[in-house]
Amino acid sequence: MTTPRCLVHDWFPRPLPANIVIGERSWLHSAYAFLHYRSARRCGLRIGHDTGIYDGSLFDLGPDGEVQVGDFCTLVGPIITTNGQVSIGNYSGRWRCRRRRCAPIRDCRRQSRSGDWVSLFNERQVLGK
Repeated sequence: MTTPRCLVHDWFPRPLPANIVIGERSWLHSAYAFLHYRSARRCGLRIGHDTGIYDGSLFDLGPDGEVQVGDFCTLVGPIITTNGQVSIGNYSGRWRCRRRRCAPIRDCRRQSRSGDWVSLFNERQVLGK
């Protein structure tokens, strides 16, 4: 059994998930980013080196969710929601939410109430939204 990892600067009293990898010299604002994290993948989140994950960033991953954030990236406030895969490449900078109008970053397909997989564009029609 491994010892739970905690961030020394964290205000949120919860350890980090065991299945995440944080690269050298990278910054993660808080374990609160994993409040809705349910990934059961071997590595549900991989953060590259010299990357900053700042205030308001959330990882809302389902059991099959997997996110890769590249090297030299800056994320400020995105909500990444998936039960699939999301990849943010190297040098992808400044995902920033302003004035609380930030849309979540999602995978391009979702399961509807009927159980069919539909694109987000068509999901509004299927779900009647």
